[in-house]
Amino acid sequence: MKEKNLPNFVQPTVSLLKMYEIDKQVVEVDEGEIIANKNLIEKTLANLKIGVERISAIVGPNITLYKIVPSVETKISRIQSLAKNVVMGFSEPGIRIVPPILGSSSFGIEIPNRKRQVVSMYSVLNSKAFKESTMELPVALGKTITNEVFMFDLAKMPHLLIGGALAQGKTVAINAIITSLLYKKHPSQLKFVLMDPKMVEYNLYEGLKKHYLAQCPGNEDIIVSDCEKAIQTLNSLVLEMENRYRILNKSQCRNIVEYNKKFQCGGFEANKGYKYLPYIVVVIDEYGDFIMQAGEKIETPIARIAQKARAVGMHLILATQRPSVKIITSIIKANVPGRIALKSSSRKDSCAILDCSGAEKLAWRGDLLISKNEEQPERLQCAFVDTPEIERIVDYIERQQGYFEPMQLPENQEDKMEVAKLEQSLVLSVNSDVQLNDLIGLNSVKQQVNSLHNYLKIQQIRKQKGLKVPIISQHLIFTGNPGTGKTTVARIIAKIYKDLGILKKGHLIETDRSGLVANYVGQTATKTNKLIDSALDGVLFIDEAYMLSRDSGNDYGMEAIATLLKRMEDDRHRLVVILAGYPKEMNDFLESNPGLRSRFNNHLFFPDYSVLELMEIFEFQCKRNDYTISEDAKKKLQTCIQQYYAQKDKTFGNARFVRNLFEETMHTQANRLVNMKKCKYKDLSMIEACDIVISKQRKSRNIFSSLLFLVGLLLVGKIH
Repeated sequence: MKEKNLPNFVQPTVSLLKMYEIDKQVVEVDEGEIIANKNLIEKTLANLKIGVERISAIVGPNITLYKIVPSVETKISRIQSLAKNVVMGFSEPGIRIVPPILGSSSFGIEIPNRKRQVVSMYSVLNSKAFKESTMELPVALGKTITNEVFMFDLAKMPHLLIGGALAQGKTVAINAIITSLLYKKHPSQLKFVLMDPKMVEYNLYEGLKKHYLAQCPGNEDIIVSDCEKAIQTLNSLVLEMENRYRILNKSQCRNIVEYNKKFQCGGFEANKGYKYLPYIVVVIDEYGDFIMQAGEKIETPIARIAQKARAVGMHLILATQRPSVKIITSIIKANVPGRIALKSSSRKDSCAILDCSGAEKLAWRGDLLISKNEEQPERLQCAFVDTPEIERIVDYIERQQGYFEPMQLPENQEDKMEVAKLEQSLVLSVNSDVQLNDLIGLNSVKQQVNSLHNYLKIQQIRKQKGLKVPIISQHLIFTGNPGTGKTTVARIIAKIYKDLGILKKGHLIETDRSGLVANYVGQTATKTNKLIDSALDGVLFIDEAYMLSRDSGNDYGMEAIATLLKRMEDDRHRLVVILAGYPKEMNDFLESNPGLRSRFNNHLFFPDYSVLELMEIFEFQCKRNDYTISEDAKKKLQTCIQQYYAQKDKTFGNARFVRNLFEETMHTQANRLVNMKKCKYKDLSMIEACDIVISKQRKSRNIFSSLLFLVGLLLVGKIH
């Protein structure tokens, strides 16, 4: 549609393409080679006792088809059963048996020519067939074995899958398709969306961004290479498809061709939401990389576009060098009827692309089989367009007047919500920092956790910006004596993961050996899996984890470890594991199992609290429970803690010791207050020196004292 948009735009000329010597002369046929091949065919078939009535040759640029009419008594089924034996009779690679066409009594043998010829892009685009084509999206892909230009209409295809082994010509085939369309369609009629995880194949086309390219809002790079950006772009394309269907429904048109004709004839008013709809061709090179990274997040929008987008002028071209069933899924195959197979590494790969064998027998780069809508595959030599030719075409277009910016695809509201959710999570995660920094002591631990928090926060921002996020182990090792704050820090870390949106629930499941190991053979894995299931989307905290390697006479603990390692791999995006225990025992435990050592890279050491820090913890307990400690009580408390601290070993309870001491102090205070006739507010809230008891054994206390202690707490609540 050379309308008001870019009315002076001029299509590229064939002079920009390279003309080879073969383009200037008539193709010569080597009669000697044809006669020799005919004789070899007759000899090979005679050895297999297959009679031949006649052989005719159809010479192509690189392949010659020998059509063979077998003798009357020879059954076609016998020829098909001996196809492999026939091929073995020839020494050259690339031999392919062509089965009989329905209604024909002849079959074919394709044999590569000794002298190869370049099928140039110049020769196919300068052909009469291409120049006079009236197709909506004409593609001149190459030449057939009859030396004729092969063309197809991408609008009728309507989607195309290209597969083949590495370096067999997939990118050249895609370049031939893009070049064909650039030579036929005005920028107002056609837009490309280009995706390439390799980041190198389509950089040549960046100069077309103001003429022929479309992009998702917010994308800085016109060529999509990041997986997250690919997901956003595909979701935007789905929205574009749905918007177009709404326009067709409103205009009462069945397809894009009918709609655009009416629009050009002035049948619709632009101010009522109508606009000219250009074709959109989505090219995804090595889409298998995207599938492996994101799975259904990539496959689902591709499938939706493939199923519905034909009528609204949106077409997919998917290319992969890994044509396995995991990449080319049944959903993709069912909705992408056009197939191009270049030389494949195996029969299995050929079947994955074409649903039949044959691609594994192709000869060289550019030699391909194309199948349209489940038709019998046809063999072609792909047209060759070199990098300098593409550069000249792009430069020719770029120098002409273009649009102000690339075509903008509709913005996906779900993606906007994800960004908003991430921004909110970054705000919430600040609370985790505050909670961590409020802890007493643990300065080295705080520094390490804050460093981890900062790293996770930045990686989430990188992900939101479309940058790649390195995959690292999130699991942690906590070492230290009891009561040093390991469980408290684990809860804070779980909250950090939740606030940042990395873990959905962010809950903490605490356990030890008894929660993982069963008493009978075969039951440990079940018990461990059940516990891990409860921890999914959160953090699993295993205290005294080294005990799992201390089984005597059985392997139950090792079974639990093996189960844990497998689930850590299978559910690596939904589970963070923290193993805790004494430093030496944990080090020996990790050294005993290389699988454990390799999965835990973050080690946090929790040192014992100092005397002053333990004093501060006691005072914090007092403040939190509405108690005040007198100066004399503080001095006695310090003396008490110092006595215990001087005799401490690795079993010293640290904060647990202080908590027990605080509880003992409250009971002692209750025993003191019970004999008072009237308890004032100050009496109930003040801890005196006599309430601090220096004793390793908790004194027994009667039920009456305990009840009175609880009544005292209630009274404090009433006074408040």
